Amino acid sequence: MKCPHCNEKFELSLALYFGAPFGCFECPHCQAPLKGKHRLFYWPTILLVIIATVGPVTYYCYERFGFTVGMISGVLLALIVVLPLDIVMERKFSIPQMRQNKKSDE
Repeated sequence: MKCPHCNEKFELSLALYFGAPFGCFECPHCQAPLKGKHRLFYWPTILLVIIATVGPVTYYCYERFGFTVGMISGVLLALIVVLPLDIVMERKFSIPQMRQNKKSDE
């Protein structure tokens, strides 16, 4: 990633990733407020992975063991499969942009 404010390159660390659940973070070099923008293929890729992996396993566990086990297996599989995919995609393809601070009307 490259900060649009100071033009310094940085990597999206796990601490930065988990500290910014909505994609809003600060540049580690200049502390400029940034927001990660996703490329066009981000959401279709995440959705396709969920449909192809999490969906069938969740459905199988639901049919075989019931609602609770089905939901728990779906959540655990999503954490195991989708979370690492999201981290990799954020690191490689996210576009950092300057975040506009909302000013309150007085």
